[in-house]
This record gives sequence, C-alpha cells and structure tokens, in this order.
Amino acid sequence: MGSFAPPQVLEIADGLECSGHRFLFVLRGWPPAGLPYPTDANVEELLRRGSWRGRRREKGLVWSKWAPQREIPIGGVPHCGWNSTLESLWHGVPLVPWPLYAEQHLNALELVAAMGVAVQMKVDRKRDKFVEAAELECGA
Repeated sequence: MGSFAPPQVLEIADGLECSGHRFLFVLRGWPPAGLPYPTDANVEELLRRGSWRGRRREKGLVWSKWAPQREIPIGGVPHCGWNSTLESLWHGVPLVPWPLYAEQHLNALELVAAMGVAVQMKVDRKRDKFVEAAELECGA
C-alpha cells in the first residue's frame, strides 16, 4: 500500500484494535538505503507498545513478512489500485478504500458512491493523507 510514518502506523494499530473485529495487519519495514523493497518489520520497534501486542492477541495478527496473498482473502483497506480493486470485488471482500495517488481516488469513489460495495473513510489531505484511529475503527 505504501509507506507510512510511525505516527500513522500507531493510528492504524489503534483503529484495528478498537474496531473489535478480527484483523490481519501486514506491516513491513523500511527498505534499506539504496534498495527499492521493504524488509521484514521489527514489529516491537514499529509499534513501540508491548501492551498493544498483548491486548490484540485474541482478535488480530501482525504479519511482519511478505504476506502469502493467494492464501489470504484480498480486501480490507486497499489503496484502490485497479488490480487490488478487481481482486477484492472478485472475492467479495468488504472494502474501506484509502486511495493515495492518481486514479485510485476515482476507483474509490466508484466503489463507494456508484457500486455501494465499500465504506468511505475520511482522509485528512492537509495532514499528508493522515487517517485517525477512530476513522479506521468506524470503517471496520
């Protein structure tokens, strides 16, 4: 989906936890200098809250490596690129779109307004597309 600053990662973690729903949070580390691909995440370092990991143990899972996409239903909070959108629709998985670039905004609007297969999430464009935990909680 892209790269998020540590404050956004913590908001996502809080939103998932507070939603009360089961979840899979795929969290990768920053790419090493000069390399384009992310590394396996150090979850303890990224979340910086040992208590968060203990509280969510029964509801969710944090996956710190590349996720086996064929074994996990597509959906959840996609960036709304065309491929992820089609995969989610094909599998009938509910969506809470979080568009970041280009045509992703149009795809998200189509999913929410025209097709009615997604729930809109409020994204603060003034804060570099920051989404608060409460907004993720409501979408879930």
